[in-house]
Amino acid sequence: MNVVSITPEYLSPQELYCSLKAMAILEIIMVPQQKAYLRVIKKHTSKKAYFIDNGAGDTVDILFDDRGILIKGFDHESKLNQFGADKWNEDFFKNIYANIPQCFFNIYDNKEELYYMTFCMWYDNKVKCWKQNVLENFKQYDNGQDFLLSYIHTNARQWIEWAKYYFNMDINCEVVEKVYRGEQIIAYDVIALNPECDVKQVLQEILDLEC
Repeated sequence: MNVVSITPEYLSPQELYCSLKAMAILEIIMVPQQKAYLRVIKKHTSKKAYFIDNGAGDTVDILFDDRGILIKGFDHESKLNQFGADKWNEDFFKNIYANIPQCFFNIYDNKEELYYMTFCMWYDNKVKCWKQNVLENFKQYDNGQDFLLSYIHTNARQWIEWAKYYFNMDINCEVVEKVYRGEQIIAYDVIALNPECDVKQVLQEILDLEC
């Protein structure tokens, strides 16, 4: 097992957090609270963490801590998915999670959630770089990392292209760009993006998200 720095360098912590927050705000506008289970991205109710679920069995957890960031992804079609393996390999998890600060895992009340993982990477605040454990015995398998990280849309253009297909509708680009710039969203913006939503409820959810 080798601990390697990820090259090319992935997003900075600030870029990653702002992208996730923008995505969460846009999902709040597009998908009503009553159907929140259909949202691709959700924020933890009390912690600085975001969870992506594509509804097809694949997930990405992004957890922020004073020591850095943990990204844990699960591609259910990957051969590294131990639930689909001919023989369960506990060492796979032990080695992939080696050297990662324990504080990242405290968010999981059910430790079995840690088994839903085919790739993992973390940002070390001390050395200011992304790291990852590479297992020589599994290098030939696709761990789903590129596929899963593509769900993190780092700019308005990426989100708009995805949303046009996902929601099957035209998207107000100006509002999306405003969200990605981190500007305050008002009722007019909400209606412009989704005329059918409950504006008051949406604005309250966005306010709660930012707390």
